[in-house]
Amino acid sequence: MPHAMYNEQRIITIARRARGWRMIDLAERIYTVASAVSKYENGLIRAPWELLYDVMPELRVMLENGCAAYCDSPHLCRLGRCKYGRRGRPRKRG
Repeated sequence: MPHAMYNEQRIITIARRARGWRMIDLAERIYTVASAVSKYENGLIRAPWELLYDVMPELRVMLENGCAAYCDSPHLCRLGRCKYGRRGRPRKRG
């Protein structure tokens, strides 16, 4: 079961992928490493929101609206299964 912050922080994955960025691309922009970005996206550690807002200003609005507003599979959220699984990749059906 993902950490409680995951529900809030998975929006980082959606924003990053919408920009076509890899974890390393975002990491370089906020002066950290890709493994830290992974931990932010998976809700394992608190994300540095101010740094993220500086490089992805759309995150403020996205966070307010919730990830379901930006996901192409919001029905999965209602089922309690986010499309974005470990490491920001879509989950496989099955």
